[in-house]
Amino acid sequence: EGIDQNPVFYEFVAEANFRAAPVADVAQWAVDRAHKRYGLTADDARIERAWRLLVNSSYAQDLSVQDGTGVAHIGDNEAWAWDDRATPSSRLCEVYSAWSLLVDAAADVDMAEPFRYDLVNLGREVLAQVAGPAGQNFSDATPINKTLDEARVNATTAAYVEVLEDLDALVATDDAFLLGPWLEMAKAFAVEYGNDDCAADGYPTIVDCATFYEWNARVQLTTWNPTKPNASSVVKDGPIDYAAKHWAGLVGDYYAERVRRLGALAASKASAGSVVEAGEADEVQAALAYEWTTATDAYPTAPVGDAAAVSAATRGKYAAMFGGCSA
Repeated sequence: EGIDQNPVFYEFVAEANFRAAPVADVAQWAVDRAHKRYGLTADDARIERAWRLLVNSSYAQDLSVQDGTGVAHIGDNEAWAWDDRATPSSRLCEVYSAWSLLVDAAADVDMAEPFRYDLVNLGREVLAQVAGPAGQNFSDATPINKTLDEARVNATTAAYVEVLEDLDALVATDDAFLLGPWLEMAKAFAVEYGNDDCAADGYPTIVDCATFYEWNARVQLTTWNPTKPNASSVVKDGPIDYAAKHWAGLVGDYYAERVRRLGALAASKASAGSVVEAGEADEVQAALAYEWTTATDAYPTAPVGDAAAVSAATRGKYAAMFGGCSA
């Protein structure tokens, strides 16, 4: 159910059917696999070190398949990643260090999809974890029915949006993290199955099967159930962001835009000396949900930007945050 994005895990599990005994050294298995996956004919110490770090960190935990980061879930944070909001845990340090090693190796490794995917995916994981404290700081600065500090609202909004925009730009460099193909695939059903039985009562912009299927594809990723025009909340008792994805376009135009609008609401209230009421925040989110899920603007279906260059620039930007890491 949308969790087949972790090739090393699935390869390891699938191979169990053909093993006569357990793998004695999982880290060495991962290192050997990485060299084959990247088409390397000689040992690369950076690749070896990176995958040993990952086996000791990301793959040494039994975590939920649900996204617990602050990318789509404002105020959420995965507890394993941070000792406090400014101090990455030893395991997150290892993940960051592994990514940094892949960034260094990028100049000497074929930037075909196997390596590019791992490079971008690992950077995605780092920024997704950075989004946790950023979202928590934003949540603290924009409480419901409490006094607001305008400067704090503006600062935390900007910081949170910046992380999400950087994440959007990074994942845009690899095919696996693009919103565009998902939407185009949905619209293609209208061609394959015809233009019948695509009613959407109460949604005036859903005028044919292509827009109907695209609307469904957008709803699944965000609100799960449709949000009606002028709704007072996104969807009553619905699993909002249940199927969240860290995809280019979705992160920048929906998750980051939601933060922008909530931040703007809080800033305007702070400026007026008033508070944000629960219903007002709900209405802001509902308006965006309706607008985005019923929109038909196209998104790229091919990568945008150079994965190695964007990864290196992103690492440089966030390096200070991991300056205390010893991994």
